[in-house]
Amino acid sequence: MLGLNHLSTTTTIVVLRNESEKISQGTGFFFARRDENGDATIFLVTNYHVVTGNKPGSMLDPKGTSIEIQFHLNISKPHLIRTVELQLFTTDGKPTWVQSKVYAEADMVVIPLPSSVIGDAKLTVIAAPEWTTDQKVKLQPTTPVTFIGYPYGYYDKTNFLPIWKTGHIASEPLVDFDGKPYFVVDISAFSGMSGSPVFAITHGSYENEDGNIEIGKARKFLGIYASMQILNEKKYLEEFNHAKKIGISHEESLELGHVWKESLLLDIIDGLDIVQYEREIAQKSQPFKWSQPEHYD
Repeated sequence: MLGLNHLSTTTTIVVLRNESEKISQGTGFFFARRDENGDATIFLVTNYHVVTGNKPGSMLDPKGTSIEIQFHLNISKPHLIRTVELQLFTTDGKPTWVQSKVYAEADMVVIPLPSSVIGDAKLTVIAAPEWTTDQKVKLQPTTPVTFIGYPYGYYDKTNFLPIWKTGHIASEPLVDFDGKPYFVVDISAFSGMSGSPVFAITHGSYENEDGNIEIGKARKFLGIYASMQILNEKKYLEEFNHAKKIGISHEESLELGHVWKESLLLDIIDGLDIVQYEREIAQKSQPFKWSQPEHYD
């Protein structure tokens, strides 16, 4: 398809299911990491709360047993997709996802995808640094950022293409906000976009890390969107008859989102013993289910 941005085929809607019941929906994306031999493993990246229905560290039982994802089979024909159901637990009850061993509260998980799951899908993946055209794009507060995902499950259901939303960096991106590897963005994001990949994308000109102006296009993968900051506060209504205040609970979105950094994603992946994972998790996983290609012509 002429003019199709390849990043539109790197994402997938992620549907959390408990047997046949749909629990919730989020976003995920495909990420490739090569080892020292040049062999690539493809990962599904999404949020902890997308695959469990709970926030990290909640110690609550997961609400689902499997997730449903989609693969584009051909970037030139985005309407050709395959739907795959992945079981979230092995036969002995271990989760198939991997999360940070350092930051238990990090809302990020990865699931290594065996080639048998991918099948003949010609995946377009986000691979560091292959999908980053310029590593020296200067990041600072007010730098534009782009999320790619599925707000409230809204997307092009004919071509299976996601929605792009834009915002700006709202904290110092090179500093770990509150001592954790994430930064804050000013954006209007909605339920269903959790797990979206986040990019700095420029056209025409941009400032590099040396302070010089570069001409051309640049793209830098920044991390994964997790959640919006909600303000919980106590508001009061005056009860004049009794000269006292009645407290009411109030929640309001600050329209500030949290983006866990690419560096954390790489730490999770690089800390994973893929051979051990294959032996202890992949070989004990429930069989996956995949559909025939949809809209195949």
